[in-house]
Amino acid sequence: MFFLFITGVLLFDRYFTHLNIKISWLNIYITEIFIIFSLVISFIVLLLKKNTDIFKQFPQKAEFIIFTVIFLISFFSGLFKYEAGNVFRHAAILYYAIFYILMVLIFNEKQNIVFYFQIYFIFISLIICIVKILNINIANFAEFEYFYISISLIFSLFFFSYFKKAFCKIAALIVSIIFLYFIFNSSVKATWAGLLFAFIFVIFGFIRYKFLRKYLKTIIIVLIILILVGGALFALAMIKYPEIIVSAKEEISGLISFKNLNTISANNIKWRLIAWKDIFNDSLKKPFFGYGFGKLFNSETLKNMPGWYENGNEVGFIDPHNSYLSILYRCGFLGIMAYLWLIIRFFVISLRSIKETNSEKENIIIFCLLTSVVFILFISFFMVILEGPYMGIFLWINMGLIVSLIYSMKNREKLESKLL
Repeated sequence: MFFLFITGVLLFDRYFTHLNIKISWLNIYITEIFIIFSLVISFIVLLLKKNTDIFKQFPQKAEFIIFTVIFLISFFSGLFKYEAGNVFRHAAILYYAIFYILMVLIFNEKQNIVFYFQIYFIFISLIICIVKILNINIANFAEFEYFYISISLIFSLFFFSYFKKAFCKIAALIVSIIFLYFIFNSSVKATWAGLLFAFIFVIFGFIRYKFLRKYLKTIIIVLIILILVGGALFALAMIKYPEIIVSAKEEISGLISFKNLNTISANNIKWRLIAWKDIFNDSLKKPFFGYGFGKLFNSETLKNMPGWYENGNEVGFIDPHNSYLSILYRCGFLGIMAYLWLIIRFFVISLRSIKETNSEKENIIIFCLLTSVVFILFISFFMVILEGPYMGIFLWINMGLIVSLIYSMKNREKLESKLL
């Protein structure tokens, strides 16, 4: 059931998750149905097996309770002040966090986690690439493919180290090249920035962990191959598609000199900076618990700039395209601190587990998933990620898979110690 759900999200993202069914004022989404159904089944199975150890060993009980309590305060305060539909929509980050716990309940065997990690996500992303490259017209198909393919690129690059057989290594390299080409061609700057910081996190891993340093030679070879192939593709693109190069130059110059330019790319950055400044200043007026879920944000500065508030005029509000500022605005500094504390503690637990585990393959899996989490966290600074079901759930899913793997490793160590 989980893999069917993931398939639908990856292939049809928002159109799969939005059922367009309403009960009174409440929109029904397939993500929420999946969460409820999975929780019910998982609890029934656990009760039948009389297995409560999984809750005792869950590593972030205190952080999760604090996070939930503070976000529930914003949820219920919003219900008294704003339209209920908006409250439930903005509170998505609260109930999508259930995926973190749900992954621990569903994936309690190592081989299941490896299956998800090794095959499924990359396979579906490869299908998306093929369909897009061949220009096969499928209605509402993979609108946010750049996000999924970026995560798959991280997975496939780690596969090069994970697999021992030459055939698998070659396959992982070819898939990585396809994904890299697709991401470059998408011209989504936020994904470039997210992958850059994911790469910086990998460098941190090389410095800190011996099991990664032994692959340094392999990684250098892979980078040389990717640079050579990327250079060749770039040269071909210049000849066959000169407009792509012009677009890429505009994107890069927009990043560097956005203050002095009037291009779409430069204005996009200016728009974000203005919106971020306004939402931060508004947040300071309600610093502790924020305005509550359901509060629609408007940038007064953008409203007074002709041509800069077109989408806002259509719907009556704008989104700041920054998940952290959205949390701050609706949940206050207590909310953003609770969220960040949950994330920080998760990284401490995961990195400590890598240090304490001797299994090289399991460490590669954990660090690979951690790298994908870094990508998601960083891209959330620039886009609507954490609040939406088709992208935000993968933060909690990948975090949950790591904790599930750590949990299964500890159980195996306990069993081995008993046998000895």
